[in-house]
Amino acid sequence: MRSKLLVLLVAAGAFLAVLGAGIAPVGALSCAPHPDGSPAAIASGTENLSTEDEFFDRYDYAVIGTVTEMRTVGVGEPDYGATTVSIDVVAVLGGGTADPTIDISSPDPGWLTGYPYETGNAYFIPVQAEGPAGQPNFSFLCDPIAEVDVGIATELRQLASDAGIPFSTPDGDTSPAPARVDETDDAAIAAPDTGSLSGMTVPATLALAGTAAVLVWAIARWRRVRPAAASS
Repeated sequence: MRSKLLVLLVAAGAFLAVLGAGIAPVGALSCAPHPDGSPAAIASGTENLSTEDEFFDRYDYAVIGTVTEMRTVGVGEPDYGATTVSIDVVAVLGGGTADPTIDISSPDPGWLTGYPYETGNAYFIPVQAEGPAGQPNFSFLCDPIAEVDVGIATELRQLASDAGIPFSTPDGDTSPAPARVDETDDAAIAAPDTGSLSGMTVPATLALAGTAAVLVWAIARWRRVRPAAASS
């Protein structure tokens, strides 16, 4: 009798485990780490991804922005778990222009293959314009997603400008970042050229020439007067 009861309990536990898995998948997909998939490396074109692809061979662009809302399809729907992540956009790295907001498609809200975004946090999100099942603006757990401060957009804009990678903001600004000015160049611009006559003004040049002429005349006169003084 006890053995039958034990079998029933085990069977019931297995059934509940299966049912629970169907209701709310748990666990996480194991992703190979990217040797260097940081936002700075991607913006400068020096990334090293685990897939051995170049970033823009695999992704269409990356979004920098803050999560404002997450919507997940419920139980009983054909695409159960599919999650839409709404983003307030700060900037877009790569092709296209930046809209004020964008909806990112994720497989789930962090149960298995979707990234566990949190409302109110800012992220750097690599995006495929179309996912494997036709999802618009697709994001996947194993992508080089990073939680960031939105202020990073200034640094990424400069790096992208140096690397020749497009960068845009919702206000329509697609211009490259101002070129860096080397400190030695600043010093050369600020200091007048005192090493040649080309850096002098016309009055200063004339004054120098006059001074030189007087000096030559004084030396010549001194040489004429000195022998006479010596002979006396």
